[in-house]
Amino acid sequence: LVQYSYKVIKRPEQLTINSLEEILKSIGIDVRTIEVVNSLVLVGTQKQVGEASNIINSLNERRD
Repeated sequence: LVQYSYKVIKRPEQLTINSLEEILKSIGIDVRTIEVVNSLVLVGTQKQVGEASNIINSLNERRD
């Protein structure tokens, strides 16, 4: 039985949802990304959601 989790995070302004999904899939992270206003809801296993969240947060921090 696979348990799914979710997390709401701020969407990186410089990336489209398609680009973000492409980045995550390219490095083997399988999460669903659902855009809600300026936020993203990440849905997947707890481990995958955590990894995706860390990557997206690092992209948010790199804004110049």
